Amino acid sequence: MDWKDLLEELIDVVQQTAPELWRIANRQVYGDIARNCLWIIVCIIVIYVGIRLLKHGYKLKEDDYSCDWEYAVMCGWIMLGVSPIVLVSLLDSVIGKLINPEYYAIQVLMNLIK
Repeated sequence: MDWKDLLEELIDVVQQTAPELWRIANRQVYGDIARNCLWIIVCIIVIYVGIRLLKHGYKLKEDDYSCDWEYAVMCGWIMLGVSPIVLVSLLDSVIGKLINPEYYAIQVLMNLIK
């Protein structure tokens, strides 16, 4: 079997499986969107908890200066520093995939080839 026969056989296989691969790649894009939306919800919850932690920590710190809420306040600031950055990144990914899912489906197929 020479290269030409092998290449023709490969082309036949790809032509037969292309619609199924395209369907799978599109489903993968929407699966990625759903997963990113779940992480967006987690980020919003973390931001909410960080705000509540800061409010409660500062209130207790004002009432009793010797309390150990400084660590909670520090954790709240870390949560509020990291979560919005992750949130914006995830929103960018979701919006891009919703606007042009075909491009990301092609990316999924190209990653399968690598």
